[in-house]
This record gives sequence, C-alpha cells and structure tokens, in this order.
Amino acid sequence: IHTVGVVALFGYNSVLIVLCTFYAFRTRKTPLNFNEAKFIGFCMYTTCVIWIAFVPVYYGIGGGFEAVALAFSAVISATTILIF
Repeated sequence: IHTVGVVALFGYNSVLIVLCTFYAFRTRKTPLNFNEAKFIGFCMYTTCVIWIAFVPVYYGIGGGFEAVALAFSAVISATTILIF
C-alpha cells in the first residue's frame, strides 16, 4: 500500500468520523422521542477512541503486521457499532 493512498484513506475516514461525532455531540440533548442520538453519540465517541489508539499502533508496529492492526481496529469498530 502506498503512503499517499493510506493518508488519503485515513484522511477521508477521519473527516467523516469527526463530522459525525460533532453532530452527535450537538444533538445529544434532543427530546426523548429522538433518543437515538445518545446511541449514535456513544458509537461515534467509541469509534474516535479506537481510531486514535490505532494510529500509533499502525505506525509503531513493525514486521509487516500493519494489516493485522488495521483489520483488528476495523473489527472492533464494526462490533461496537453493531452492538449499540
């Protein structure tokens, strides 16, 4: 994987995650009829924490295990979103 492709992929995903987290934070005090905002917010906060922890692991791990770190982070994010 080329460095430019990885940066473009992470940059695009980071922008989407930050925007979704921002809007989830803004809608957290909606009326009880729209209670889904709390669950969306929790999923986005958890996703931010997972991917913030992923970046140093991805660049700090050696020996060709970058793909394993990427897959592990993606699986944890998907599991979190599916559970909540």
